[in-house]
Amino acid sequence: MAYAFGFLIVALLVKDTAPIGDQYVLRSLSQGLCLAAGFWWLFTQGSIAAMRRYWLILIYSAVLCGTAFVSMDSTRVLLQVLSLMAVTLFFMSYCEQAQHTPSMHNTAARMVIYALLPICLGSLLLYKVAPTLAFDQTVERMVWDNPHRFKGLFGKPAGIAAASGILLGLCAFTKVHWLLRSAGALSSLLCLYLTLSRSFWVGSSVALLVTAFLYVKRKGLLLVAGVGGLLLTMATVTIMDTKIPGLNQSRSMRSDSLENLSGRTTLWTLALARFWDRPVLGYGYTVGHQAFLYSRRAKGADVAGDNVDLFRNETFSLHNGYVQALLDSGGMGAVLYTIIMGITVWRIMRYDRLKAHAATLYSLVFLSIANIGETLVYTPATFHAAFYWYVAVLALGLRFNVEPLPAPHVEPVVLPVRERTTKYPILSRPEPRVQQSRAGLDPG
Repeated sequence: MAYAFGFLIVALLVKDTAPIGDQYVLRSLSQGLCLAAGFWWLFTQGSIAAMRRYWLILIYSAVLCGTAFVSMDSTRVLLQVLSLMAVTLFFMSYCEQAQHTPSMHNTAARMVIYALLPICLGSLLLYKVAPTLAFDQTVERMVWDNPHRFKGLFGKPAGIAAASGILLGLCAFTKVHWLLRSAGALSSLLCLYLTLSRSFWVGSSVALLVTAFLYVKRKGLLLVAGVGGLLLTMATVTIMDTKIPGLNQSRSMRSDSLENLSGRTTLWTLALARFWDRPVLGYGYTVGHQAFLYSRRAKGADVAGDNVDLFRNETFSLHNGYVQALLDSGGMGAVLYTIIMGITVWRIMRYDRLKAHAATLYSLVFLSIANIGETLVYTPATFHAAFYWYVAVLALGLRFNVEPLPAPHVEPVVLPVRERTTKYPILSRPEPRVQQSRAGLDPG
């Protein structure tokens, strides 16, 4: 199981970062292996009681299958649903086995750290060696402030922002060597800064505060470490002479685009209008953009302006996972989608009495908030989407466990001394006799 988990993570990351032009081969191989491993567990060790813990994901998958019947591209919808079911079924089998071997979750967290750390370091190296390759040079006309966004080794800025945010939380709350934790935290903070992604900044900050408040006992030490890490990051930014092409440092917060969120509010308004054309099942899982391509009103004046040119692409993101869910799966799917996002956070807070899943809570909170500004929790075609479904399955399958009581300590009872004398009384010696007391019985 651990090998399949590692292969899935590495395959998705390589697909998104290596310039090999592959979109489906590595994804198909890794998720096909996950599907085989999931079915093997289901038919050999699975049970109704185990599957009942994941009923929300099962119902959500069934609704997504139903969207294929109302979609104009049913084949693609069914393939995407199969991809999601393969990944979630594998994670169910992994988490169920981890109930008996809790170290499997630590192994998974370490594998993710080992995979993300070289990518963040490589992205920073690319920034120093070839800055033009490290920044996204394409500018969508929906974005009025038009900054060049740092993308690192990924194809889009959202990829490096999500990866660095996840790495930051894992380094903060996973027990690995302090050198790895320091390097991972510093590189992830630098990458987050360079992306200029406010939703990811807010998501990581809130996730760190919530997780630290609930899991860290010595909060003063954590505050000192946080301030020290921030100062070290600022010093590193100064030493590296970090500059973003086409963007003054005074505009790093992009305050001039706060009113419209870089054009996202316009896009979301149009999407909500299309939602009411198909409010029950939407337009099909992962093909919600067809609401603009095929709707009678898509060519009207409301999308004819220069502010939005996303509609010319065959596939595009709505920059909000919740709005995307409305168009993809309608009201039924969006409600289940939102419930999954909320109940997973609640279950970690409620059932993790052993305080063993701090990194899981951080990841859930971070991705749920960042999902407002970018479509992150989506089909598991990317690393961050697949990783969300892993932590979501972990949270849904978490059982109510408490720390076992220590075994009662039994004190030895020394019985009264009985003297044993020999033939000559002057040579008498004591003979102590020790006997363990038994519960409910008097010694002796």
